[in-house]
Amino acid sequence: MLGESIPAFRQYIKIKMNWLKIIILLTLSTGLLSCATSEPPELLIEEDEWVYEIRAINLVARASSDLNSVRGRPHSLALGIFQMNDPNTFRGLSVSQTGAVELLQKGQFDESIVNFQQITIRPGEQKKVSINRAQTAKYIGVIAGYFKLNPKTDVQIFPIPLRPIKRGMVESALAFAALITDESKAIPGKLNVFVDLGRTGSKQIISVEDPLVAQQNTDSGSTSKTQQNWFESLKDKKTSTDQYMKLKKNE
Repeated sequence: MLGESIPAFRQYIKIKMNWLKIIILLTLSTGLLSCATSEPPELLIEEDEWVYEIRAINLVARASSDLNSVRGRPHSLALGIFQMNDPNTFRGLSVSQTGAVELLQKGQFDESIVNFQQITIRPGEQKKVSINRAQTAKYIGVIAGYFKLNPKTDVQIFPIPLRPIKRGMVESALAFAALITDESKAIPGKLNVFVDLGRTGSKQIISVEDPLVAQQNTDSGSTSKTQQNWFESLKDKKTSTDQYMKLKKNE
């Protein structure tokens, strides 16, 4: 009797294992299908992931030939780049012209502004700079210092984008089956900003996928050969600000 029951028991276990495999495969398949069709899960980032990163902020600025014009005469302007761990101070001050000017003048106004850089833009100039992202910086603020600064058009705040860490197949399926929280871990990504500066105010200050969008919008007929040469050199993300200054001296 015992000898007869052992094969039957093994057959029972085999059937159960086959069903378990089918259930797992169905769960994985449904999970993968869900990943392709449903909304992406919320991205979460640990505080200690906000680390220093080289050339993580790329900025392209294009200025009109009559930049910051007063009584028909163009002038250079200061472009302020603020890195912040909290945007509230910057946002509160920059809603007014007086507050925005004060931010430009003082730079690191309080501890929420962890880094500040000021870039001078000349009339007709095209410039690309790569900036190292400071540790704990989660937001970038930009202020274009026009004589008649308008906070609505000359001030902008951008959150640092998040880049998801790729999940494994099993983890995706478990999240779909609600066996683990449907959250994706992330790390800080790179931020690309395009600043288009007009006669008396900013035409646009936007975050873009391609940090070289300024080149695509450039009127080649009004750009000198020398300008094209140094701008082409700036297309290389490895070009530093010091190299940029050397190129400009050779114009």
